[in-house]
Amino acid sequence: MQFISTGFEGAGDAWRLSGELTLNGRTRPVTLDVEFHGLQEFHATNRNHAGFSATGAIRRSEFGMTPLGADKLALGDVVQIELDLESVEPHEAA
Repeated sequence: MQFISTGFEGAGDAWRLSGELTLNGRTRPVTLDVEFHGLQEFHATNRNHAGFSATGAIRRSEFGMTPLGADKLALGDVVQIELDLESVEPHEAA
């Protein structure tokens, strides 16, 4: 699985991350809703950490995957994506 961002847009509390998701050898556009959870300094390193979450959904069938039968793991076509992300401020250049 690979995700390559193609855009980030929004304002206030409504942000969206667009990109190309490759799964099972097929690439499709995907858009995720992004929520910013805040910025806080981590005192041990004096660097800021920013928290985010991103959510969305994909259809497995769009990536060439079919629902699995009752004799196997039951997994439907629509799969929810939920990401919790933390970004760390880089060190200052010497």
